[in-house]
Amino acid sequence: MPYSVLIVDDKIDVRETLQDLLIDFECSFAEAESAEEALICLACTAFDVIFLDVKLPGISGIEMLREAREQMPDLGPVIVLTGFPDEKTRQEATSLGAIRYLSKTPLNREDVRRAFAAAVDHVGSEDDVANHKGS
Repeated sequence: MPYSVLIVDDKIDVRETLQDLLIDFECSFAEAESAEEALICLACTAFDVIFLDVKLPGISGIEMLREAREQMPDLGPVIVLTGFPDEKTRQEATSLGAIRYLSKTPLNREDVRRAFAAAVDHVGSEDDVANHKGS
């Protein structure tokens, strides 16, 4: 059974790059261009892993994460992405339960794959990760 992944970013190239970087894993992807759109997706579907940009049109990714945690305490693992990394935002994301905080400038293949592996470790065992890997 594939991992369900929600990618929340207003830039299509980032969403496509993340999907390309995770091609070796068996995943089904959903996309949201805004925090508001993501909250609607989360209200309807439980995702195994969420990639969340900090800077989004409307409410920020951090505000969305705060709201999602309040509404859905069993929210899946969240990996926060940013083009403008700073310590304050990293601490805030971590305090809201983000398991990783990654820079998008540039998106590093191995960092993304390691973060994804850590996220799915919350979902299942290492054997489950191996079973989801494509051939």
